Amino acid sequence: MTRFDIRGLFRSSHETFGDRLNVGRDLAGLEFSDLAVAANVSERTLRAWEAGKGNIDGQSLEKVAALLDVSPTWLLTGEGVGPQAQNENSDMINFMRWELERLTRLHQETAEMIDMLHRQIGDLEQNASF
Repeated sequence: MTRFDIRGLFRSSHETFGDRLNVGRDLAGLEFSDLAVAANVSERTLRAWEAGKGNIDGQSLEKVAALLDVSPTWLLTGEGVGPQAQNENSDMINFMRWELERLTRLHQETAEMIDMLHRQIGDLEQNASF
């Protein structure tokens, strides 16, 4: 059995602006709606930034960085002052919870797709037998 390197995954999860924005928001304990209102942007815009779509303007970058208690440079490049978690273990626990939630959603979506395909195959087979 292969050992999974959660620490390596955690480090690699901070590679993009969207990743760092997501981690900063999670560690700050802010929901999308809370950060969007505080930063005076739409929730849709915030979700797009976290997904790596769209560009953040300088004023919004400064505001979001201040709300997350990180430097704008860290948000953009990963260098500089990042989120101040209690300790590395709490960072790891938060990241593992986030990963578990993400994988659970993927699992549920996969199960729904499998059920849909089974139903469609059944419908096609039933129609073909007439």
